[in-house]
Amino acid sequence: RVHGAFSLQGLPPSFETLVVSPPVCTLCGARSRRALLCVCCGAAFCHEVCGSSTTRNIAQHLPLCTGGFGAFVDTKTTATVLVSGGYQARVGSLYLDSHGEEDINLERGRALTLSPELARQLARQLLWHEVLVLISRAAKP
Repeated sequence: RVHGAFSLQGLPPSFETLVVSPPVCTLCGARSRRALLCVCCGAAFCHEVCGSSTTRNIAQHLPLCTGGFGAFVDTKTTATVLVSGGYQARVGSLYLDSHGEEDINLERGRALTLSPELARQLARQLLWHEVLVLISRAAKP
């Protein structure tokens, strides 16, 4: 997957799809309104049933999926969660409204669509293993 053309997987064009039809947890099979959706393979990890083991489940998933780093969309907040080597950071959303603005936590209630530009940028950053750099930048005050 990393050596050829790389693209993000499992992300619908409209964020509304994730709200109306929540993803099915890869591990427990529950439909979850609060899940982390792997952008590299589309696997979902829920918070409701799997709960506190979600972090552990992601840590076990990443070496098999991408070699230990990755990015997830939080289906409750729209934020992108970057994970690498036990570190993680929440960064902006891949989904934008008609004005090109994020709506983290869905506070404004506007329709959100996947930004092709942001998706390409994240795919490039994943391909070039820049996730840990992005996490360290997000952690700085």
